[in-house]
Amino acid sequence: MERIVLKKAIETIGDEIGVSHITVNRWLKKHDIKNLVDARCRNTIATEILSDKDKLGQLYNDGLTCKKIAQQLNTTQGTVSRWLVFHDIERRNSNSYERDINKVSKEEQRLVDFIKEIYNGEIKTSNRSILNGRELDVYLPEKNLAIEYNGLYSHCYKPWEERESLIKGPNYHLSKTNECEKQGIQLLQIFSDEWNFRQEIVQSIIKSKLGLNERLYARKCKIVEVDVLTKNDFLNHNHIQGEDKSSIKLGLEYDGDLVCLMTFNKSRFNRNYEWELVRFCNFRGINVVGGFSKLLTYFRNNYAGSIISYADRRWSNGSVYFKNGFDLIRINKAAYYYVDKNYLIRHNRMKFQKKLIGAYECTEYEKAREMGFNKIYDCGSLSFGLY
Repeated sequence: MERIVLKKAIETIGDEIGVSHITVNRWLKKHDIKNLVDARCRNTIATEILSDKDKLGQLYNDGLTCKKIAQQLNTTQGTVSRWLVFHDIERRNSNSYERDINKVSKEEQRLVDFIKEIYNGEIKTSNRSILNGRELDVYLPEKNLAIEYNGLYSHCYKPWEERESLIKGPNYHLSKTNECEKQGIQLLQIFSDEWNFRQEIVQSIIKSKLGLNERLYARKCKIVEVDVLTKNDFLNHNHIQGEDKSSIKLGLEYDGDLVCLMTFNKSRFNRNYEWELVRFCNFRGINVVGGFSKLLTYFRNNYAGSIISYADRRWSNGSVYFKNGFDLIRINKAAYYYVDKNYLIRHNRMKFQKKLIGAYECTEYEKAREMGFNKIYDCGSLSFGLY
């Protein structure tokens, strides 16, 4: 009876249960069932609409996929597709449709659940309309903010694949950031090891972008010089990159508690600048309004020389630098990390210099692969300078 209600063709029923259409016909007569759609009749009904360019165009322009049109007309997806070509109706990218079923990892689902807990605005998941078929895991249109969850296994560099979506080469993650930026959307890209091992910091960053962190004002805070142990502990608990090797460590205290930190060191990569602003962060769950400006001003008043700093494009669009007088001096290409065979954590590529891993007769990457490691690319960085 299920097949009768769905009005499937005699031939279709025969194919599904593995008998001939003659057998199906015989049993239909035995049960006195007369209203089943014959395949030839079905095709006649479908052809009447498909052969009319205006009628087919209307269905397609209403946003229906070939599959849904086929279901509606009780025909095949291939038949609909052929008629679209025949009428020269421009086809949409098959990936531009929202998926009927969205499969996400448990970790990604926990990220989505967290956002739903803290944010009451519209939340779109597995969105494919913004980037013309490329998927955004989370999109918050009211905040012009999108979030990608990049699992280390599925987002590793795979040069042996044929499609860019599977290769995930140097520009895979960066291109999404650029495409979002063109539309005024900031894209955060989170690697799975960050979510698994530094989750509270990631959550604080997301809440900051949504304006949900507690706000303190820098004018109510006292500037302090911070010792190495305190600095490292603060960075490991509050900065996504953890501790650094800075020589100048400036903090803001509120009621005796350290709530904001900025560190400096001699410029490492660009000798045109004397200093590098290495780290800046607030205590988790807090935004110190004006904290960046107050600490930078103190440094400028007490230490002479130009400053360079770098914004990680997975987290920052550089707005805080522009607001504080820095100039954008360079847009840097995507860098990479190495991930071990268990895909648990990323390792700094500096640990894989040829001289350190003994890659004397092959490339660094070939040796790393031999050791069980593979590349994963980020989104590059922005270089800012201040004289």
